[in-house]
Amino acid sequence: MDCSIFSKYEERIKKLNQSIQSAKIISKKMDEALELLKIVETILPCPKYDKEKEICEKCQSILNLCKETSSMIIKVNKTYS
Repeated sequence: MDCSIFSKYEERIKKLNQSIQSAKIISKKMDEALELLKIVETILPCPKYDKEKEICEKCQSILNLCKETSSMIIKVNKTYS
């Protein structure tokens, strides 16, 4: 993505998502979900956000999806542990 802020974290976000998807056991997904949530919460309140820019809207959508996924994994893990 052509965003200086997102691009700093993009590769790590991709690796965390891949790791979450490949893990078969929810507890194995926890560490990655926690790290992903931390990254998302760091860049979601972006100081350069402009709702008129398509790239910003795309970035926010990706980050919100990552946040929802991470939060769901954390919640499910707490429920079953």
